[in-house]
Amino acid sequence: METRVIVGLGNPEQEYLLNRHNVGFLLADHLVRRWGGEWNKNSQRFSASTAELRVNDTRWLVVKPLTFMNRSGISVRKVVDYFKVSVDHLLICYDDLDLPFAALRMRPGGSSGGHNGLKSVDSHLKGCPYSRLRLGIGRDGRGEKAVVRYVLSDFTLREQQWLEQVFLRAEKQVQAWAEVGVEKAMSWFNGQVPEQGDK
Repeated sequence: METRVIVGLGNPEQEYLLNRHNVGFLLADHLVRRWGGEWNKNSQRFSASTAELRVNDTRWLVVKPLTFMNRSGISVRKVVDYFKVSVDHLLICYDDLDLPFAALRMRPGGSSGGHNGLKSVDSHLKGCPYSRLRLGIGRDGRGEKAVVRYVLSDFTLREQQWLEQVFLRAEKQVQAWAEVGVEKAMSWFNGQVPEQGDK
């Protein structure tokens, strides 16, 4: 049985829980809850919370680095090395300011786009290509201060409810990525997720 690793990027402390920057963590929590797993909340070996589970014929390791966003690559490298996982079987999920809220965009590789968590992962994986799932959070203002303030602010109640639909579609996309490959997963599921009730 092959192992797939899905990493949600975020910051571990309670004060960051519902921040827009933590949408990768929130997706990881959704997957573990939906797939009936349990978190090993502080695996010292990986500097991460981890959950091992099986869905259909796939063994999943879901990971939330506890190193804080800008050092996420430390945990990812430890997991990849320990489980001897090919980067072809690695998916990194993270927030993206340049996508509108509720948009999904999976890609087989690419640049960090200025995302500090991805920069860290790229550095520790020495530029090896890996799949990534960008979760759109939109943008409110320009300039570094405005960006920092926005990504570290909480999702509104409406956005939190909308995210339930986003995560259900992301879950299907993640499973398609494992079962039929990144290209079909992109074709089938990339795009804007409508708010419940929208036509």
